[in-house]
Amino acid sequence: MSDSGVIPESYGSRFKKLQVLNLFANAITGVIPAFLGNLTELVEFNLAYNAFDVGKLPSEIGRLSKLENIWLPFSNLVGEIPEAIGNLAKLTNLDLSDNELTGTIPESIGRLKSIKQIELYRNNLSGSLPMNLGNLSSLLRFDVFENALSGRMLTDP
Repeated sequence: MSDSGVIPESYGSRFKKLQVLNLFANAITGVIPAFLGNLTELVEFNLAYNAFDVGKLPSEIGRLSKLENIWLPFSNLVGEIPEAIGNLAKLTNLDLSDNELTGTIPESIGRLKSIKQIELYRNNLSGSLPMNLGNLSSLLRFDVFENALSGRMLTDP
């Protein structure tokens, strides 16, 4: 890391074989960089509890096809959850809790067939739950409390 506490851009080209990136609870600043989408061997991605500047979750995260775990609570994330999140077929844990995410939960989340845990609580998400959430047969935990979600609970016909 440089003295400024940001993730150096060179990490995107130097660590092509990196499988685990765990920078949990440090003093990292800046925003979550899009070049992390070049780390295509990543299986675990944990940048939670840092001092990030306000920023969006880069859509480039959708290129990380081997990713199984994303932990980004308290990461100063704003904006919408990118549709590209649905490209992460091996994802088992998604934690974007305690941020300022807005918009709806993307329909693409219903393509995460391996997902076991989705934590989106304490954001500003709105709208209805995606209809295809019922297709997530591996899902064990779904936490979305303290958002602005609305609509009806779906029942089997």
